[in-house]
Amino acid sequence: MKKRSLLIVMLVMLALVTSGFTYAFWAASVTGNNDTAVGSVEIGQGSAVTTTVLVGDETSAGLLVPTGYQNGTTTFNQITLTFDVDWTADASGAAGTTGTLVVDVVETSFDILDDLDVTTGLTDVQIDAMFDVVVTSGNNASMTIGGSQAVVITITFANEPASSAIYDAVANGTFVFDVTFTLGSIVLP
Repeated sequence: MKKRSLLIVMLVMLALVTSGFTYAFWAASVTGNNDTAVGSVEIGQGSAVTTTVLVGDETSAGLLVPTGYQNGTTTFNQITLTFDVDWTADASGAAGTTGTLVVDVVETSFDILDDLDVTTGLTDVQIDAMFDVVVTSGNNASMTIGGSQAVVITITFANEPASSAIYDAVANGTFVFDVTFTLGSIVLP
């Protein structure tokens, strides 16, 4: 009986092993095991970054007089003003941006000219002909957002007033000039 039961157990095992190989054969021929999907990513749009150029007004510490009349302690024929230009971004995303600082003296005048030109007939051109206003450094300088640049402007009282009327117009007056600071040739990082 033992032999018989041993034979039955072996036959059952043979049947299981044979059907296992048959299953492995069938599983090896299964198809349709891949798929294709489409990936899509939305691309954002860069927005303008607002930047600020900040410059403070400057006033001389000495009096400007015509060349040849200066004493070098309180009066000078040439005054140098230094403007500190700061460039900042009002939003993130602009770090590393560079530009070229363009400095332009756009208007020169005397604060008292408007009152005097009615009575004397003097013009801004006649008065401005006495003065040379030159950007001596900082013009066309490269700047980076978050950086600072010193701009030096030299004002020279180059020509003595041509008449007593012009002298009366400028004596004890204030020579005023407007300077525009513009960042051009902007290059994003």
